[in-house]
Amino acid sequence: MRIRCLPTAWQHGITGDEIRAVISFPLLRYGITTAYPDADTYMFVGAMNNEPWIEVAAEDEDGHTWAVFHAMVLTPGVAAEVYEISGDIIDLRADLSPQRPYVGPQYDRDEEI
Repeated sequence: MRIRCLPTAWQHGITGDEIRAVISFPLLRYGITTAYPDADTYMFVGAMNNEPWIEVAAEDEDGHTWAVFHAMVLTPGVAAEVYEISGDIIDLRADLSPQRPYVGPQYDRDEEI
């Protein structure tokens, strides 16, 4: 499996190791709708060891490569989606952590992790 991070994937301070861990071993993965109707996009939610819950949005480009365009500490909106999609089984709404500093898109970083 290849993971390619677009410049916007880095804007909320999530590391490459965290992104790889969440995509490789998600607590939950579900399909999402984006502005691009032909895109095959998913939201991944997971964590690395005892770190905060993280949400990662990525497009399945070819069945072997994930193009990550969003990664940040779990937000209340995605925590609510997880609760609903899991049939009220996975409840992370009270287990949210503060967001990391916003650094903006890193246009010099379009890399594979």
